[in-house]
Amino acid sequence: MLRWCAYCQEFQGEIPPLDKFTTTHGLCSACRAKGTAQLDSELDNSHRLREIQGLLYEAGKKGDLAAAPAIVHHAIAAGLRPVDILVGVITPLLYLIGIEWEISEITIADEHRFTCFCEHVFELVKREVASRKIPSAKTRRVLVFLMNARGNSHSLGIRILSLWLQAAAIETREFHPPPSPELLLNCIAEEQPQAVLISLALASQKDYVATVARRIADMPQPQPALIVGGYAIKHKLVPPISGAMFLETINGLTDLIWNLQYATQTQRL
Repeated sequence: MLRWCAYCQEFQGEIPPLDKFTTTHGLCSACRAKGTAQLDSELDNSHRLREIQGLLYEAGKKGDLAAAPAIVHHAIAAGLRPVDILVGVITPLLYLIGIEWEISEITIADEHRFTCFCEHVFELVKREVASRKIPSAKTRRVLVFLMNARGNSHSLGIRILSLWLQAAAIETREFHPPPSPELLLNCIAEEQPQAVLISLALASQKDYVATVARRIADMPQPQPALIVGGYAIKHKLVPPISGAMFLETINGLTDLIWNLQYATQTQRL
């Protein structure tokens, strides 16, 4: 289970049970140490986040698109950054709905209706992010490619991750559908990203990742890092793939990417 700090709005790693990939909203140790007066306010914020997640869950199950704008604005008024509505609230709900479908608690139609609702929330949040975008204070440029493994047509997770990385001043290029390994290698040679991020949903899609890993390993330096996440990685459904770095959560991902950018720069000197 992922712990999300309701005050500083950052992921704080995992807590038991480690086989659950939903999110609990609490406070990290650094924020908790700020004193009881401030703590009371922050606990109220934690309760509001749970309320927001509940509202989105109920509206999504009904497919109530008309309710989405008010809930998004309520979340922003509660102090949540627009992009974190997606990562800290919507992404765990998508996982929960997936589990409910897997154990036959909901139908395929229910799952599609909820996904459509989340797509609508994504577009609302994307507009919010664009309307308040400010110039980045970062002086270095870092670029990552994002895609699903071949065989996975659900792109919402990749688009959410892309928007979240952009909020951290990381440039992204999304590929929908995923390119052939040959085309991907041409794009890498031309644009020189620091990392290639692939979402691996099913074990049956691992051959695409393995092929990409081999092709990148044969490239001249500097080579981008290949970072692989997704359902199959979280549930340890595939063995390690040579040349690929597995990440079960996005905790620390932005720091990792910026460190890769520094390492790439050093290689080029």
